[in-house]
Amino acid sequence: MSGHASQANANSRSPFRSRSAAAGLRVAWPMLLRVCLLCTAIAVWPEPSRAVPSYARQMNMPCNGCHVQFPVLNEFGRQFKMGGYTMIAQPTISEEDAKQRKLLDLPLASLLSVMFQTDLTYLDKRQPGTANTDVQLPDQASVFFAGRIAPQIGAFVQMTYSGAEDKFGIDNADLRYANRAELFSKPVLWGLSVNNNPTSTDPWNSTPAWGYPFVSSPSAPTPAASPLIEGGIAQQVAGVTAYSNFNELLYTEAGVYRAAPLGVDRPLTRDGTVSGVAPYWRAALHHVWGSTGVMLGHFGMIVRQDPDSGGPENRFTDLGVDLQIQQPIGSDVVQLLARWVNERATWGVGNAEHGHTQLDELRLAATYYLGQRYGFTLGPFATFGSKDTVLFAPDSVSGSANGRPNSDGIVAELSYNPWMNTRFTAQYTSYFEFNGRSQNYDGAGRDAWNNNTFFLQAWFAW
Repeated sequence: MSGHASQANANSRSPFRSRSAAAGLRVAWPMLLRVCLLCTAIAVWPEPSRAVPSYARQMNMPCNGCHVQFPVLNEFGRQFKMGGYTMIAQPTISEEDAKQRKLLDLPLASLLSVMFQTDLTYLDKRQPGTANTDVQLPDQASVFFAGRIAPQIGAFVQMTYSGAEDKFGIDNADLRYANRAELFSKPVLWGLSVNNNPTSTDPWNSTPAWGYPFVSSPSAPTPAASPLIEGGIAQQVAGVTAYSNFNELLYTEAGVYRAAPLGVDRPLTRDGTVSGVAPYWRAALHHVWGSTGVMLGHFGMIVRQDPDSGGPENRFTDLGVDLQIQQPIGSDVVQLLARWVNERATWGVGNAEHGHTQLDELRLAATYYLGQRYGFTLGPFATFGSKDTVLFAPDSVSGSANGRPNSDGIVAELSYNPWMNTRFTAQYTSYFEFNGRSQNYDGAGRDAWNNNTFFLQAWFAW
């Protein structure tokens, strides 16, 4: 079953459907007990220390030099990323030739960091044949090679062990060259990136790769449909993009991706990840007025897939707009994020009920960051499109009884950072509609709110 399609609704309506508040937001007593235990732990947790993963070691500064709170970048953090991760404040081992050109400029600081995540998931109603509470230890364990390699070359490369899949493999990878120039007497920061995840190169946390929610349960049911650009080909492609930041006002990026699936024999036959090349583009207007930072952007991608290695191709055109507003209030920060993606798909014969479909996804997030310790977020979301009984067929838990992909709800989240490199998150996801209905959505008696999820996560990096 594909999760990338459906056609727009013929009748105009709000993507959110109402139902009983008691049913939509109810929390089981065991869940309340876990919330109370979390709050107690927060109240008695010891005073903070300071963490220094590889970028912090390289810059000789704490994490909040680049982050509002991890992973949300501030203006300096965005400049650091666009600069190719090459800024450094530590001594280096260097060598020059007779013309004083750099032959070597090797940082003394280690480029290695480690991340560890463990979590607990509790569903409003367990899935058939499963336990209601799921613990991942670990959920993820990652090793990062991240920082300056040479004066104009830097890296962010992540290798991750997934507890859910019980395997270790490449995660996000971003190798960059960055430089500076002038255009019309205005400064231009420009660069090239070789990466494996469209939108992961973006300096704002509003596009899919780094967008909200920043964490989610690996075991809870999720809606059947999402646009392809929302991680559908992440780590299964390799691409080159060129980017520029003109006068700290206009950011542009464009490039192409090709299939590079993991665990596949070489040379590749015709593969379902990407057929040919997939163009990607990004543009954003951004400015800081006083202390208020605003970004309004657009991104898009066109992907052709050959799911049957020689059969009819599918074509996806994903177009998105996004917004970020950051407003400091003393030592606190208010952030607003918004992202809307429209996907138009053309399906090869036999791959879907309809030849042409449309899917829309909307995500919003309003966060209050209370200093460096706490974050409070509300994030409404909605996915909607028209029915396709081939793409969205009835199936227990994951299916759709009426062939529609419509899902909507809200995420409420509390995060606590006793130290800058340690985070505890409590998150509750409430569904008003799931895979096309609020009640008996899968045709097997499961209701949307049965998938309401309470999620606890502990995150450590050093």
